[in-house]
Amino acid sequence: MSLQIIFVFLYVLFISFSSIVTKSALRKKNNPISFIAFHNLAGALIVLPLIFWDHRLPAGILPWLFLLLGTLTSLLGDYFYFKSMSLEEVSVLTLVFRLRLVLVFILGAFFYNETVTPNKIMAMVFVTLGSIVINFKKGKFHFSKGVMFAIASNIFLGAMFVVDKKIASQISVPIYSFINFSASGLFFLTLSLKRHQNSLTKVTNNVLLAPAIMAGCLLSLASLSRRYAFIHGEISFATPLLNLSMVLTMFLAILMLGERKKIFQKITGAILVITGALILG
Repeated sequence: MSLQIIFVFLYVLFISFSSIVTKSALRKKNNPISFIAFHNLAGALIVLPLIFWDHRLPAGILPWLFLLLGTLTSLLGDYFYFKSMSLEEVSVLTLVFRLRLVLVFILGAFFYNETVTPNKIMAMVFVTLGSIVINFKKGKFHFSKGVMFAIASNIFLGAMFVVDKKIASQISVPIYSFINFSASGLFFLTLSLKRHQNSLTKVTNNVLLAPAIMAGCLLSLASLSRRYAFIHGEISFATPLLNLSMVLTMFLAILMLGERKKIFQKITGAILVITGALILG
């Protein structure tokens, strides 16, 4: 088994369970801002020891500017991601999040002159249709606030993935992940403290720390796995396999969170998205 397959497998496990833990916690009325803060700080701490193993830093000003751009897009993407998770079922959102794949291909073609093939166009159509099907209700399309926040998250995180590609070979993966998670975590912790009269006790009283820390660690490990999967093989091969996380997440949400509403639509949407992913492969 190749290293790329191993990292893809780890990504699917980590991202799926992170989504379930996050939704389970946020449905209990946790403060999303406080949740993001502790979630991302935990994610930063878990990758910190790996910096001693891989500590390459970018040379020149331009890579640092891309690093800043990646951090900012990650911060905004995280905010909208957690807002969506607090408002909508994770089994619905996991399909909407696949639209990010479409955006990545469009941005990749525009910024990196990647070839736009008929297969890629067909894949984008299937992924888009899958996300639309899940939002079809009573003869019309219904986009909830949670879905709108998910679409906003897709825009910023899709941009972050494109930036990832730009600087992947110029900075160590642990350092890049640490900067992303720590900067976002500190920003949202500062914001949360201001909302609670600079009282850390009041902040912690508005969030379940254990799920936030657990989900943060899982997401951080998923991010590491995804980036290493891209390093150890072709992105065009890894991307369809990474989308298998959608199937596991939806299954876990139905099984563990009881999200059985619109189950036929969810299955139909999942089949369309998986078809799109397979076409890319």
